[in-house]
Amino acid sequence: TGLPVLEHDLRERPDAAAALVALCAEEACMPFDLARGPLVRGRLIRLSEQEHVFLLTQHHIVSDGWSVGVLVRELGSLYRAFVAGQDDPLPPLAVQYPDYAAWQRQWLSGERLRRQAQYWREALSGAPSMLALPTDR
Repeated sequence: TGLPVLEHDLRERPDAAAALVALCAEEACMPFDLARGPLVRGRLIRLSEQEHVFLLTQHHIVSDGWSVGVLVRELGSLYRAFVAGQDDPLPPLAVQYPDYAAWQRQWLSGERLRRQAQYWREALSGAPSMLALPTDR
């Protein structure tokens, strides 16, 4: 579906620094709708002809610390190539996610799936069926 990117032009605003802070705060406080998405969104904020701020916000369900590191490295590589007028420097992915998911589904089937399910039934037997967790945060 692509990455939704809101664009903001602050080039003519005398209060551009304050407006930038407000946009960052607004983005940080904007909730995600897990049922409808998107779970990743961007904002491009133009401060001048040569200065821009790009905000990339993603729900923690989308990635972990390792994948955020990959994302930052790859965005950096793509940006450096773009600035230099070069083509995409990233190698094509050897495995696409659907390939991995199909392999995992095939791997976790039959006797292996039965053993795993039995292990977790035993490991979680006696665990409370409901936890009394606070829901206000």
